[in-house]
Amino acid sequence: RLTDSALRIIASRCPFLSSLCVRGCRRITDAGLLHLSSLLIVDKFYNGKGSLVELDVGMTRAKATGIVAMLNLAVSKFSGGKVDLKVLACAGSGQSWDDGLMMMLGDRLSGKIKCINFACSNNFAGNNTVTDDGIRALMAGDKCCLEEVCLTGFKRFSGEAVVRILEASAKIVKFEVGFC
Repeated sequence: RLTDSALRIIASRCPFLSSLCVRGCRRITDAGLLHLSSLLIVDKFYNGKGSLVELDVGMTRAKATGIVAMLNLAVSKFSGGKVDLKVLACAGSGQSWDDGLMMMLGDRLSGKIKCINFACSNNFAGNNTVTDDGIRALMAGDKCCLEEVCLTGFKRFSGEAVVRILEASAKIVKFEVGFC
């Protein structure tokens, strides 16, 4: 029964934490993610202790807007302007991604991200309105070094966007776009 307040405690008492999986913890919300941003990601940058590099909030109550807000808060408190997550997974959270959120996400993450998993259940697949523009923003520039991409359930981007992902990510080893 992990809650948002537990995330605050984890973040404050585990300064060297590099990987956090709270998948399936239905009491985790956007507010809990903000604790991670201010206490874990940001503090680690300031203290020179490294950073959280793997975050899995799948099947929680965290939403796409909460994930982007967490990254925005981290960026606003760290002068480097990017968050060094290597793995971001939020599959099955019922989040609703759109082009604007994907653009913000692409802008906040450094080129070090290796795995994104945004798969949504069939019940929530219609809520994702990511088009080719959102995919372009996420894959922008030559900073892309994605090795794993899962966009299962996203229905509004074209085959050209899929080609763009594959062309921009020379190191890709796992690619899932089922139910598209």
